[in-house]
Amino acid sequence: MKCETPTESTGPSGEAKHDFSWLADLKSCPPPDAQPIDGTFYVFHDFDPPSTEADFRTAAQRGQFESLDECARRSNSVWSDLAALKGRVADLKKRYPLRPFYISEGHVKKEHGVVKDSDKSHCSFWVCGRTCMHAIFKRRVV
Repeated sequence: MKCETPTESTGPSGEAKHDFSWLADLKSCPPPDAQPIDGTFYVFHDFDPPSTEADFRTAAQRGQFESLDECARRSNSVWSDLAALKGRVADLKKRYPLRPFYISEGHVKKEHGVVKDSDKSHCSFWVCGRTCMHAIFKRRVV
């Protein structure tokens, strides 16, 4: 997937244009209930600043959660609530005490991709093909 700086790209009626060609091999991906959204979200990563090679890889790219839906595995995890993500990271630190964890925030815009709520604060985020997670989530908060 090509990573570029997010751009303000809209269609003739003002709707966000999305390129999900990197998901063309999957049927109905992203799912129809995933929606473009404007808002602040949070992510965790291992490197500061985030590594373009290791951070923000999907579960499919990491070879994890192989029993889950492939479309969901190709999304990035983002959180809408910083406190909830801090709790998740605290749990991970107990399991992996030597692994560093950093949290960054970013303002997701409608043209960046689509989001589907997974639970109260965790969301699946399908990044549009012309957008890069590294360009969105630049400000480290923890």
